[in-house]
Amino acid sequence: MIRLLFTSGRGPAECRIAVGKAVATLAAEAAVLGLETDCLEGPNADGHGPASAIVVVHGDAAAALARPCMRRMIALSADVR
Repeated sequence: MIRLLFTSGRGPAECRIAVGKAVATLAAEAAVLGLETDCLEGPNADGHGPASAIVVVHGDAAAALARPCMRRMIALSADVR
């Protein structure tokens, strides 16, 4: 099991959109590998996405999934700036 925190900090709406997409991407990739996920999202006051989310990935391969996913998410966030 591994826990991942996604946050937009105090960023604009685009940052909350990115959090939502990152969580959805991680969950989809986990499902393909047969891993289960649980997600707790923060408030979505303006409809653009959550300000933060905690994703728990269950299974023996959870850490192996998280490492390359996080590298891609960091690269994508650099492109958004």
